[in-house]
Amino acid sequence: MEFDGILYGSLALFLFGVVYFIYNADEIPMLMTLLYAGSGLYRYYIVVENPNQRAVGWVVVAYARSIFNLDNELALRALNLYFLGTALFVLGYIVTKTLIGKPQVEKDVKQMLGQYMLQKRTLLLSIFLAVNIAIFFSQSFLVARALADGYYNSATGVSYFLFLPFALGGIVILIFIAWRAIDARTDPTSKLGFALVLIYGAFLSYNPGARFNFLSWVIVVGIIYVGNLPVWRKVRVYTIGLAGLLVVYSIAGLARTPGAFLLPMEQQVELALERLETAEDQNLLDGFMMALQVYPENLPYQYGFQHLEILLRPIPRAIWPDKPVGGYANKLGLNDFGSNSGLTIGISESMYGTFYGEGGVGGIILLSLVYGAFFAYIVRRSERYKSDMRFLIKGMVAASLIALIRGGDLAGIVAFIGMSYWPVFIFMRGYGKYSAKFNAWFASVQNAQRMGALAKAQARLDDIAKTQEQPA
Repeated sequence: MEFDGILYGSLALFLFGVVYFIYNADEIPMLMTLLYAGSGLYRYYIVVENPNQRAVGWVVVAYARSIFNLDNELALRALNLYFLGTALFVLGYIVTKTLIGKPQVEKDVKQMLGQYMLQKRTLLLSIFLAVNIAIFFSQSFLVARALADGYYNSATGVSYFLFLPFALGGIVILIFIAWRAIDARTDPTSKLGFALVLIYGAFLSYNPGARFNFLSWVIVVGIIYVGNLPVWRKVRVYTIGLAGLLVVYSIAGLARTPGAFLLPMEQQVELALERLETAEDQNLLDGFMMALQVYPENLPYQYGFQHLEILLRPIPRAIWPDKPVGGYANKLGLNDFGSNSGLTIGISESMYGTFYGEGGVGGIILLSLVYGAFFAYIVRRSERYKSDMRFLIKGMVAASLIALIRGGDLAGIVAFIGMSYWPVFIFMRGYGKYSAKFNAWFASVQNAQRMGALAKAQARLDDIAKTQEQPA
């Protein structure tokens, strides 16, 4: 399909996502279309059409050796597959959610999550403190020792300690929920204290070298905040929030440039807007093009091994010395800059590039449908909750999808997500037990009330019967 056909199809898909959002209060299909449009469709338009004569062409990665030849013809092929994957994901998502239907059983009531978080706020602050201590040691003692001993990343799995700062995202989300539940009229000190902790945690999470750390909580908090608002108010909040988030995200990317933080903020914003206009950060299409030239000409299709790597990656090489390397760049030796350099470079191939590596076009078709169905199942299950838990789960789904779309190393991205949200998973497990006990108690109360009502009714019937048996 030519670019005009893809453009019209993309517009139709986006409008469908908007209509679905309006009638079902579900942002996921619209989000997936926007992610595709920003990183695929717009990137192609900027580079190929180059309307302002500012685009610099397709990305060039300084690998130790190059096997890539990116051109506009390959870009159009990649864009077609990118659109196909997005459309099938949305199809799998909507069909699965429709087939499952709305849940008939409610797991909690509206205020229950806030009450639970207030009961656990001491534990929450303790975890926040523990995470900060762990971050300090992971980034100083452990990493310094690994570098000194010469087994950084490869043998001991110490790189997973570097993921500890990502737990800040989950902690910030939980602190936000607890902060919302505190009544400033009755407990202003706790309200202020949690607000300060929230600001501090949010500040720590803003790291140009790990931008998902920031996104992991911003997306979730945003979806919780707008959760029960009318649709049109949600649209206004999302529009303003998205514009601000794009600028902040682009500034974080700009900060990777040496000396960028020394510039005045006004100039940083100006440069960030320029990066957005030229799609400098939205280069997933470029990475997808590379994946098309890797498989199957240079590497055979993986047929599920990239997903199996999610389980294999945490195993240290000290235990499994012959563990296969991950990522096509490592498998092809494209990062071979010398045994002691420790240098790895690359570019994200996008989620659909990973799907292509698993099985070509068939892999994109199958896995796009499966992933759409999988996330639809999670979102539909979350609707059993009437508290902010449903918006918390949907927010984590949205943030995880952004990470999956953006990332090319599937095992690494899943590790990012897990390390970001493990505090949330712990509290979700505790809340599940808490709500189950509440529901059991509530059911017993209802049953007692029902039995009491039946006993009263039976007594009344007995009285009537006795009255009728008496002689006139």
